[in-house]
Amino acid sequence: MTEEDNDLGSKPDTPCWEWRGATDGRGYGKRWVGGKSPVKVTRLLWEQVNGPIPAGMVVMHRCDNTLCVRLDHLRLGTRSDNSRDMVLKGRQRKTYTKADACRHGHAYPDNAYYDSKGWAHCRVCDAARHRAARAAR
Repeated sequence: MTEEDNDLGSKPDTPCWEWRGATDGRGYGKRWVGGKSPVKVTRLLWEQVNGPIPAGMVVMHRCDNTLCVRLDHLRLGTRSDNSRDMVLKGRQRKTYTKADACRHGHAYPDNAYYDSKGWAHCRVCDAARHRAARAAR
């Protein structure tokens, strides 16, 4: 990808370089490569500069701007890192952050993990549910 693609633009009031091409339903830049399914532009750019992204890693935005494609605003992390970052910055689903415990009384955030959509899950309850499912087999 180059500037000649004319899909990059800078936002006057931020240091971000915003993607002006196609986007997915969540506001991330996307591009079709080789007739396959669309790929996030941040992944394409990262791989062009840094090589392949290791399995289990995602490209995260330091600036929290989903359209930003500026390389120094991007970093690698796990999905868990990305979810933790989302929670720490207050970008998760607001309706699920008011609880300080799951419905069985296990304290959040100590016993919680957050999925990629911001939903809180109780580690203790999940472990018990998995144990019960294994025992039922």
